[in-house]
Amino acid sequence: MKPFTATIVLLLAVLLVAEGSARDLTEVEYAHALDLIMEGRHADAVAQLDSLSGTCAGQPLYLLARARVALEALPLEDDDKTLTKALSEPILVDLDRVIAWCDDALGDSDDPLYRYFRGWARMTKSQIKAVGRDFYGAGRDAGKGKGDLEAYLDSNPGAPIPSGLIGAYLYFTDAVPKLFQFLSKLLFLPTGDRGRGLEMIALAATGDSPARVDYEVLDANITFFFEGRIEDGLAKSNGLLERYPLYPRLGLASAMAAPLDPHRADAHVDRVAGVLDGLEGMAGLDSTSLETLRVTQGLALRVVTGHQAALDVLLPIASEPPT
Repeated sequence: MKPFTATIVLLLAVLLVAEGSARDLTEVEYAHALDLIMEGRHADAVAQLDSLSGTCAGQPLYLLARARVALEALPLEDDDKTLTKALSEPILVDLDRVIAWCDDALGDSDDPLYRYFRGWARMTKSQIKAVGRDFYGAGRDAGKGKGDLEAYLDSNPGAPIPSGLIGAYLYFTDAVPKLFQFLSKLLFLPTGDRGRGLEMIALAATGDSPARVDYEVLDANITFFFEGRIEDGLAKSNGLLERYPLYPRLGLASAMAAPLDPHRADAHVDRVAGVLDGLEGMAGLDSTSLETLRVTQGLALRVVTGHQAALDVLLPIASEPPT
């Protein structure tokens, strides 16, 4: 390469990196971040994405991955939603950046990919707002996101992630909160469809996508906690737990099953103890779901083995400073 040409190439490379938009995150990198979460290494997932900020900053899949990793830190229990709101704000900023990026891109192109990313961001915003009890905002975002994702599915039928996002919306708006159903009618949004939602989630849980494991976990949780099919739900959760023995949230089904299944209660309790033992001393854990698992295990022990065993688990938790 001639010296002049080499200089031009180098300058272009420097400019691209300086703009923070040399490339977007790859699907392999997205899947790796999810694997780190499933291995109980939440801090490592954050560090992986931080290390790519100079290369991928501002790009849609990168921002969606940051939002997904940050979602893991939202508390499972937060009565007044103060902490949830504070932790959600930077996630919502990232998702708004995805939407703005896609809006700009759609001004120059009708590529369905931009509708896909925008719909994904809007559906994730809806999820966050629903957790924070902003059902009005959640409904508005979900309606727009569903439209974007359906437009993408018109040209890419059966795509796993759009199917899973729409499926979760259809299922939960039909199966869970009556207020959300009311707002859906008030805002002229499509109401839920439990059966169709389950079909689309199952498609996402078996399809080839970087987010497949998220939909496998969702499918297992819906089967156990919402559909009430204890045996099937446990089989799915325990199968995932064999692959990811250090992901705290996968132990919740076993902890909840212990008092419901007294003949196999010891096996359920031992399975959860195995998760907790494996996580002991690990750095960078998702402390929110870990604490929930410890409390649930303590309550299960109260029913299964007696008062003292539960106290042995719960008293140390109660004496810890709040996080």
